[in-house]
Amino acid sequence: MSYLLEGLSTEDARRIRSRYGVFAREERPLSASRIAVVDSEVEGFLRFQGGREGRPETYRLEQQWWGIKLLAYSYEFAGWYDMASGSGKLALAANEDAPFHRAIENYLRVITAHRALAQGALLVHGAGVIRDGRAHVFFGPSGAGKTTVTLLSEGDLVLGDDLVMIREGEGTDVLAVAVPFRGVFREAPETDRSFPVAGLYRLVQAPRDFLEPIPTGRGLAELLGSLPFVMEGANPARALEVASRVVARVPVHRLHFRKSADFWRLLS
Repeated sequence: MSYLLEGLSTEDARRIRSRYGVFAREERPLSASRIAVVDSEVEGFLRFQGGREGRPETYRLEQQWWGIKLLAYSYEFAGWYDMASGSGKLALAANEDAPFHRAIENYLRVITAHRALAQGALLVHGAGVIRDGRAHVFFGPSGAGKTTVTLLSEGDLVLGDDLVMIREGEGTDVLAVAVPFRGVFREAPETDRSFPVAGLYRLVQAPRDFLEPIPTGRGLAELLGSLPFVMEGANPARALEVASRVVARVPVHRLHFRKSADFWRLLS
């Protein structure tokens, strides 16, 4: 799936190309979703409430449905996307580098997750690493170690350290597909290819490395817990259907690991 962001200044377009690497192309596919980007008429769309007991506030990103239109908004942006027409509109309340990229990327993350699910794919809160031509997908909540795993995989091709897409391929294959979204520590994406999945691993930081087989039902629950946006009132039944087929083809394991590249010995 592709997006055509209309209304960007020359400098904003340059910033987008710099961030998204191989995913930012000059050509305009006829099938691209057209997103009109405009300046907001207000200073923001969510008010900072402050954290409890001095702790910072968890970043909030809200979404809701208006029929077939998906609305997503946060502090610096608000936008909608029409699932039928494949068009949308995004209003930006800030233009500094960090808020600008955060706003565009979070809007695209939300609509990509829902579009992927509609097409039988899953956007997973996980990291993808290619070794010997096959993808190892490591997933879990923030702090589980996804970025750490990629940093410990020197010399391997990294699909992403924050989000990766998985979908069914031909035969019994499940494919991991690179997406342009990433965490704060990675460089621009290196590839837009897809690779057969060798394993799905729920990360658990531990004092020693070991691989724990888990029942299919538990593996399904673990994977569903790492699907951002789509489990929040949209179509969880569809997510359950697609994820069930995925774990039937590629069982989920819990990977207990230290902050050492030794965990790779368990996966070879």
